[in-house]
Amino acid sequence: VCDLFVPTEHTHAFPDHRATQPGLLYCLPIMSVFAWTVAVVPLGIARSAISSFGALAGRKVRAGATVPLAEREIVQDGVGRAETLHAAARSLLIEAMGELMRATDAGGDRLIRARALFRAACTFAAESAVRVVDSLAASAGAAAISETCALERCVRDVQAAVKHVAMSPNNYVVAGRVCLGKEPGTTRF
Repeated sequence: VCDLFVPTEHTHAFPDHRATQPGLLYCLPIMSVFAWTVAVVPLGIARSAISSFGALAGRKVRAGATVPLAEREIVQDGVGRAETLHAAARSLLIEAMGELMRATDAGGDRLIRARALFRAACTFAAESAVRVVDSLAASAGAAAISETCALERCVRDVQAAVKHVAMSPNNYVVAGRVCLGKEPGTTRF
């Protein structure tokens, strides 16, 4: 966009914004909102991997086997675990965002704790997504490294997505510090 005027009341400083509009959405900590938009990406990739694997498993017969992947109990177990892990990570992320929203009104220590635990939930979502994608790619075998297989793209994309600082393993340290009654040790959460 070129030469477009944006009134001051429709802008905010980053990262220390002040709400310019009424409503909770405009009061949420901007770093947390930003982390939310980044953390859902790996979960979406994992969901795509589960769907792609399901389509592949019905027709792929691995070398040395006589039935499609979908008929093998070990593969069924893996898909069940992938679905469960995805659902758990997604649920934790949603619950953590809900608590962050409730804590935003309360402020104080509750908000600090909610912010720290929300960021840990973002990291857990990222790590869970990698586990889901990697486990399904392993079950698919060599097919998962072919560019014609949708799983290959999921493997590459999830690895790139989880490198974002919003999903850093250091988020666990910050959450642990806060849960132990210590200062977060960082302003970036």
